[in-house]
Amino acid sequence: MRFSERDGRTIETLAGDASNDDIIARWGNGVGFACIPLIIGIMSIAFQSTWFIGNRPVRAVQYVGKEAIAMGIMWLGIAAFMHAHYFWSVSRRYYFVSELLKPSSLLLIAGAMGYVVVRGFLYT
Repeated sequence: MRFSERDGRTIETLAGDASNDDIIARWGNGVGFACIPLIIGIMSIAFQSTWFIGNRPVRAVQYVGKEAIAMGIMWLGIAAFMHAHYFWSVSRRYYFVSELLKPSSLLLIAGAMGYVVVRGFLYT
């Protein structure tokens, strides 16, 4: 069974422009919603100070210096992942951008969190 026989649409209609609802959702989620962690990350890097959740007991912990920069990089990775997921992965034409950006942003998040965790265990 070919793709067009399965759901009645052709590749040309899927690769074309999306409907207005899809465009609003793409820009709202992929750009607007992703700006929240982007702004937090930029502020964490610029001011070299940020707050995050600590454990045992659960409380807010302030990170300063290199840890705050690493947390800011983590927030930038979260913003990049959200942008890739909500903006690029819904497009059939530019889906490859999502496939490249998602794993690299996950590596960025894991590396930044790993730095904070290792530095917290070694230097506290």
